[in-house]
Parts: sequence; C-alpha cells; structure tokens
Amino acid sequence: MAGSATAQECGWVDAFVAGTVPSDAVTCDASVCQWRFEYRALEAHTLFEKIRAALEVCVGPEATQDAPVNHLDSYDLRVFSAKDGAVYLSIKDKAALDATFVFLRRGP
Repeated sequence: MAGSATAQECGWVDAFVAGTVPSDAVTCDASVCQWRFEYRALEAHTLFEKIRAALEVCVGPEATQDAPVNHLDSYDLRVFSAKDGAVYLSIKDKAALDATFVFLRRGP
C-alpha cells in the first residue's frame, strides 16, 4: 500500500478526521481509537504502517515525528496536519501490560 490509498481508505480517514470512528477499532471514544495486540506483535506494526501510509496520502505528509523515549518500552509518534487540527498516530509497546497498542487521535 505504500504511496497510495484507495478511496475507501481515504473515506475512513476523512470520516475519522471529521469525528466518526473506524468500525474495526477495539476501543474508541470521541477523539481516540485504540487497538490492542499481543506484546510486540507484527500485526500491530503492520496496522501502524497501514494507517501511517493512509494518513500520508489522505491527510498529507507528516508534520512531525516525536523524539525517541529513553526506556525499555518502545514508542513511536507521528503527527499529521489536518485542515481542522492534527491527527496523531502512535504505537506503544507496554511490557508491564504484555501488550502493544496503536492509538489514532484527533487534536488541536
């Protein structure tokens, strides 16, 4: 999918930016969706990259990439500028919870 997104993929990205949550998210509220996976699961990283590529095509290039954190758990944050604010995509490995999370959030 690198470099291109289908109309359907841009449709859910546009809907999320406008305030509608994706239907396949494990947990969503008004502005954040969270997917939970087994700790360091390949599926989590695959989803993160799929969403990142769709955001890049449908919303625009990354505005910023967060600095790495200095602890055992891993963390990656990408920020995209949308017309009504920003969209934040992150992936977090949490050893204490034995889980990896992907978060998609709208914000100012």
